[in-house]
Amino acid sequence: MMKILQFKLGGEYDYNVTFETGLEKQRVQTNDRPTGDLLSAVSAVVIAAIRFFRFEDITAQFRSISFSYPEKGDDEFVLEFTVRTNDNTDVKHFLKTEKLRLATDDVVSSDVSIQIRIDENNSLVEKVSALREEIILYVQGQREQIELLFENTNKRNDPSLFEQAPMQGRR
Repeated sequence: MMKILQFKLGGEYDYNVTFETGLEKQRVQTNDRPTGDLLSAVSAVVIAAIRFFRFEDITAQFRSISFSYPEKGDDEFVLEFTVRTNDNTDVKHFLKTEKLRLATDDVVSSDVSIQIRIDENNSLVEKVSALREEIILYVQGQREQIELLFENTNKRNDPSLFEQAPMQGRR
């Protein structure tokens, strides 16, 4: 089973994933664009987080998500955003959330404001779960592979790798 530990956008590479398979910790760092719904899942997490944290008058850009897997209890996650306020768009702030449980609440409340809060939490958790599934697909290869350019393949006089050079001196 693969456990995603961290997914980060940006830096030296556009996409950075740290994960575990069994006892082995691995990292994928690449500029290969996803072919699936990974970027849509990132966007959905940002929208759900803005609602859940009740951010107002800001623009939030996803930076990273980290997962932890406590031996007892539910999985947890931490989100990190780059935030710009509408008052001052030139200044970036980094916002890191506290650990949140990756579990939905089954509670139903007759108090409308409490029910809205439960629904916002459940929406964020569902979006984060969907993002984690897309990250797993990305690690497993659901991405555009960069084109590898080989030397001498575009020259007209060079034989192709699979062609044989014409034999000379035989009749």
